[in-house]
Amino acid sequence: MKPMKPMYKTATKLVVDTGGLRSSYLGHPESRRVH
Repeated sequence: MKPMKPMYKTATKLVVDTGGLRSSYLGHPESRRVH
């Protein structure tokens, strides 16, 4: 049993998903620069 690996993956996924949602919802200037 290695809880560190799945927990780390889940945490990373949550952070990525939250970051993506925030960027799309708030519309950071960084995203506008890319487009």
